[in-house]
Amino acid sequence: HAVIVALKALCTQGVIESCGNRSGTYRKIERDFTVQQWWQDAGQPLSLHFPLGIEDLVKVYPGNIILLEGQKSQGKSAFALEFCRMNRKLYTDKARYQNVEMSDSELIERFKYYPETTMSVQDWKDSVDFIKRTGDWWDLIVPNGINVIDYLIEYKEAYMIADFVFKIHQKLKDGLALVVVQRDPYKPYPS
Repeated sequence: HAVIVALKALCTQGVIESCGNRSGTYRKIERDFTVQQWWQDAGQPLSLHFPLGIEDLVKVYPGNIILLEGQKSQGKSAFALEFCRMNRKLYTDKARYQNVEMSDSELIERFKYYPETTMSVQDWKDSVDFIKRTGDWWDLIVPNGINVIDYLIEYKEAYMIADFVFKIHQKLKDGLALVVVQRDPYKPYPS
């Protein structure tokens, strides 16, 4: 009973608030914040290049997320790989490519199609770290570099994809993330 009284007092004082669907679940109210010094920024978008010349249609700023969505086998991974190739010199750190399904053999096969003068296998090794990953992608985000998540996957609770994207966004500073989402053609939402 003492705990219930103490929690009610903290709620009354504005220290915590009830949250969630279950009674007895609380969260601390965060009162710390930092005022953005937006007037000190140059206000310039990143100098990105996209397959298909999409850079003529969009502006991407540091800390942004780019969502790429499509059905299976529609070229999403090819787009993501080409995005890495085209922007590999934008940051000093290597791009980080978190990959759900491409095997080493598939990556080698894809890289063989690039002419040596365009992007050699060594260039890929020097420019992009490929990591097999099927969850918790936000734990491996490079805050000040290029991140590719190919692809977000959640079969049981598809609504969680928005939460995954938000967690990725929270890890970014001056970097960016290209997040690939695969859509089931028979569902109105990504899976």
